Amino acid sequence: NALESIVFLACFIPLRQFTGGFHAKTYFLCNLSFAVSFIILLIVYKFTNQYVTSYIVFLIIIFSCIIFFSECPVENKNKVITEEKKKIHKVISVILCFLYGITGAILIMFSYKIGVILLYTLILISFLVIIATFQELKEGGDMKKAKNKTAHAIKSIAERMANMACGSASAWGMYQPKEPKKLDKSMDHSQ
Repeated sequence: NALESIVFLACFIPLRQFTGGFHAKTYFLCNLSFAVSFIILLIVYKFTNQYVTSYIVFLIIIFSCIIFFSECPVENKNKVITEEKKKIHKVISVILCFLYGITGAILIMFSYKIGVILLYTLILISFLVIIATFQELKEGGDMKKAKNKTAHAIKSIAERMANMACGSASAWGMYQPKEPKKLDKSMDHSQ
């Protein structure tokens, strides 16, 4: 498990610096929750890595990117982030999420199951971000604002995916979808 541990730490530490996420109230609880999360991740990896399909890989990458795009960085009262740094952290966290996800997918595609560790690390950090977001809301945040923020992120990602897909042929080359008029910026929609 040495290689898996090194890959996990090499991914977790830099990504977590930019995403933020759950923070325990004491240093001891922080170390304990990290150790427990790490052990659970390795156990889940040991028993499930052979069952990770391309569909699951795709879902993990999309889910993590949506969470990172909509919720990151998660600020902590002990570690305040300026508005300028928040934008930078968001961009870096989404880029790292995408890079780790694609790297994990490529490794899995070439039968290197260590790629699953990259994907599970994304899921773990996504859950830490979700927990921190709910913790923030519990302590007086605005639930409606959080729902709107998440819905806006999902809409934005879906629009970008639709824009990318509309101008290209399908994977089988038999069907070319028409671009929705709503997305065609060259047409005048005032008619």
